[in-house]
Amino acid sequence: MKQEYQKIAATIQNYSGEKQIETVKLYPGISITFLSLTGGEPLAFSHEPLAHILEINYCLSGRIGWHMDSGNQIYLGPGDFSLHTMDVCAQSSIAMPGGAYQGILICVDLEILSKHPPEALLGSNVTGEFLYEKFCKGNSCTALAGSESVQQIFSALYQAPEGIRLAYQRVKILELLLILSTIE
Repeated sequence: MKQEYQKIAATIQNYSGEKQIETVKLYPGISITFLSLTGGEPLAFSHEPLAHILEINYCLSGRIGWHMDSGNQIYLGPGDFSLHTMDVCAQSSIAMPGGAYQGILICVDLEILSKHPPEALLGSNVTGEFLYEKFCKGNSCTALAGSESVQQIFSALYQAPEGIRLAYQRVKILELLLILSTIE
């Protein structure tokens, strides 16, 4: 899986426009990437189909359009977010209709989440199987307009004070997973 992330990161690094990328590992199997992309040509992605990796994308500002060879299409504007497994987007391209995008990409290894969840999730219904069945079953993509509680979580990921940033982000990711488990 690490090789696939490296391929994806290389695609973003080769992006022709301006870019800022920061990835943080929060827990085993859970990472967060902050993206800021401006200008440039659409990006084409090609990676192994990773059915066990849940990808959560949140748009903070700008717009993004995602076209997948699976036939799925996602369009996100500020406050919107989407969930899908990385088998759905193995062959895809993204474009920024307004010329800029700032967002968050969260990757969750569903197998690790089920076998070795963060301690705070022990005994909850938040498992890899549960999230897969709820949001990704049948190679589907789920796109949602962010509720106030979800938007507060994503916004807080950017605003965490320097000295406690990692701990704060870890808590907020757990909060996000718990809230996702309650969304209808």
